[in-house]
Amino acid sequence: ASAGLACLTPSGELRVLDKTTGEPQAPAFTTAFAAPTGLARVTGTGATPGLVVSSASQLQILTVTGAPYAIASAGVWPPAVGVTLSTPSIYGDLGFLLVGGSDRRLHRISLADATEQAQSPQVGTQNAGGIRLGQPVLDTATGRCLFGTSDGHIWALPSF
Repeated sequence: ASAGLACLTPSGELRVLDKTTGEPQAPAFTTAFAAPTGLARVTGTGATPGLVVSSASQLQILTVTGAPYAIASAGVWPPAVGVTLSTPSIYGDLGFLLVGGSDRRLHRISLADATEQAQSPQVGTQNAGGIRLGQPVLDTATGRCLFGTSDGHIWALPSF
């Protein structure tokens, strides 16, 4: 919502406010989960304008359209049970986001409907238990996904 300020409460309620007056520009929207930890804007030619709400255990894609704004859920992506997620990186022009998981894989999630499009091979490491992947970055010049891991390594995987 470029003309508005999106605010997310700890209980998962999303509000879009006028940047100048603070007045609500959309009815309150309750996200799919009660303890979100992140909110990011989606822009770009390959995605509907909206927001990504994230937590360590799932992602929700929201569309924000019209005037006044209408907020709707495009979908929720929960990883496998027990997998902890990194902060996602959004690539609106490409129509997806990338997120790392404690399953030692990167996951490519569609911004259209929150479905998993692909996942990377499992990252090999000397310490296989308890490793977490950091926020991935897609280097479009080299076609590699760059990220760090909690055991102190930096990785560059081919795009998948």
